[in-house]
This record gives sequence, structure tokens and C-alpha cells, in this order.
Amino acid sequence: MHKELLVLWAGIVLAYMLSRVNIYISLTYWRQDNDDHIIVDVYLLRKLICYTITIPVIKTTDCTGIVWLVSEIETAKGDVHTHAERERRFIQNLWRIYLHYPRKFRRMLRQFRYFTRLYKAFVRKVLASLYCERLYWKTTFGAEDAAVTGIAVGALWAVKGLAYHTVRQRVKFSKHPEIAVVPVFGQQRFEVNFQCIFRLRVGNVITATYSLFNSKRKGAEGSG
Repeated sequence: MHKELLVLWAGIVLAYMLSRVNIYISLTYWRQDNDDHIIVDVYLLRKLICYTITIPVIKTTDCTGIVWLVSEIETAKGDVHTHAERERRFIQNLWRIYLHYPRKFRRMLRQFRYFTRLYKAFVRKVLASLYCERLYWKTTFGAEDAAVTGIAVGALWAVKGLAYHTVRQRVKFSKHPEIAVVPVFGQQRFEVNFQCIFRLRVGNVITATYSLFNSKRKGAEGSG
């Protein structure tokens, strides 16, 4: 009996300590000339546990009037090439169901709306505990025409201000963001340097996940 209580208390203490652990998500993007690079880092326990996804190449292909994203993703397990063919097949199958199986399409649409409501609630719970530890966003723009440069720089400031205001309504900021737009006159130039680090606790993710599965279970029981 004494050992069972000891194991129980040890489990409670371990669960509490785990719930207080912070997860960090770092999003880094930079663009210079025609080269794009994206790095996504997810780490915790001072990077003792870390997972990195690198996307060194981003390009678009135009097929039948639709622009599709093609990228090369590098993970810890090696390179994974993504192709637009899978996305094209998905859209084509969806269109075929819409034309030939309208009842099935309406049923799929109802399921989509149902799961959208569930995942919106999940996202709201996660965002309620989400902190932005760092936001660095620098854009360098230049054009041969000084008037074009001035207009573009003003538009970039407006877009960045709107984006920051929108994010600030949903995410708490631990530090003041670093946002800059640098004009370059007399030459063509476009560079982006962006980094954003988010922090949230494991306990909040567990709570939001439990709430999501509980809502799905209640929905399944209600429909059954």
C-alpha cells in the first residue's frame, strides 16, 4: 500500500512538472533575390528535445491556370520532396464528387463544418496560453523609380501594422517586436528577414487536446 501511494504521488508530481514545461516554436523565413528559405524549430527543455524542418526551395508551378506550391522539405530523417500532383488529385476528386454525388458532397460539407467548429475551439484554447517571445520582421525594398519605392515602402508599413495589430489581439507579446522597412533607391531589391518565436506550456496543449477529444466523443454519442 505504501509503495502504491508513493508511485501515485510520484506520478502526480511528474505530471505537474511536465505540465509546466514550455514548448517553443521558432519560425524563420528569409528571402534574398529569388531564393527562399524556411526553418521551423520545435524544442523544449532548453533544446534538449528539438525537431527541425527546413524548406530551402519554394517555387510555384502553373497547371491549368492554377498556381501550385512545390517545395523541398528537409527534416531530421532526410529529404522529403513534395509534389503538387497530390493536391491536384484532391481538388479533382472533390470536384467530381460535387458534380456526380451531390448528397455525398453535402454530407462531407457538414462533417467539414463540424470538425471546423471543434478545431476552432481547440485553437482558441491554445492561443489563450500562447506567448510571442520574439518577433523580428525586416523588409528591404528597392526600385529604380524613387516614387515606386516610396509607395511600396508605405504599403509595406501599412500591411505590417495591420498584421501586427491582428496578431496582438490573439497572442500575448513578451517583448516589443522589431519591425522595419528599409528603402533602397535606384536599384531593384527585395529581401525579407523574419523570425517569430512562440511559447506555450505542455499542460495547456494537453488540456486543449483533452477538450477536443471530449467534444468529439460527446458529438459521436449524440449522433449515435
